[in-house]
Amino acid sequence: RLEEALAVTGKSASHGKIGALLVIKSVCEEFGAAAQPFLLPLLGGVLGASGDKGQKLKDAAGDALKALVAAMNPYALRLMLPTVYECARHDKTEVRVTTLNLVAELASGKGVDAVAHELYDIVPVLSELMWDSDDAVVEAATAAMTACTDTARNKDLKAFTPQMVNCILNPDTVPACIHELAATVFVQEIQSPALAVTVPLLARGLQEAETVIRRKSCTIIDNMAKMIEHPEEAVAFMPRILPLVTKAAQDIPDPEARSVAQRALA
Repeated sequence: RLEEALAVTGKSASHGKIGALLVIKSVCEEFGAAAQPFLLPLLGGVLGASGDKGQKLKDAAGDALKALVAAMNPYALRLMLPTVYECARHDKTEVRVTTLNLVAELASGKGVDAVAHELYDIVPVLSELMWDSDDAVVEAATAAMTACTDTARNKDLKAFTPQMVNCILNPDTVPACIHELAATVFVQEIQSPALAVTVPLLARGLQEAETVIRRKSCTIIDNMAKMIEHPEEAVAFMPRILPLVTKAAQDIPDPEARSVAQRALA
């Protein structure tokens, strides 16, 4: 019945929606994580209500969402993500912004470890939304991306996080960032989250027209690969990057640069 109440549209639906949201908030506060299996399916309805016109309804949706987040087990994030991705692409700006703010909140708080393990899925969605037509969505997506990249917790990459995020918004800054990152000596073990946050930058670098940028992108990949202790950490990294490195190893005209790509490929 709660799900049905949240799904109803029209002016007459607001009272029912507010009632449903108040119930969700109360149940979360009363039962905490024990209520999660029953309430997580309602997340889409709660996020959707944030885009409704009535201020009372928006406030009730915000309160219910806060209660849901407070009650959730962070490792339920994977179950939430399909709904999060759907709402992040909602036709209402308010819903997109609220959803992105939720991602940023989880990445900065109790969900930091869970977010880090899901970066391969999260980063492409946020990258897409950083090119949204609405400035408010772009701002929220950029803030969420910054918070998510910080969850990688790699001290060698930390200084480059603002630049890597900026490269998504401003592709013309890719060469400068590639130059700096290629000169970095990696000393910390490279794990899956660290690889995930470099994908947008390296994918762009490997598709640059300049041979030197493609070469240095391959150098970065080779340097990071040497610091991967467990091969399974790179599994999710491969589908997006491997085809680009393979192409570079085959068609870069300069023999020395091509050999760097072949070394990264090996």
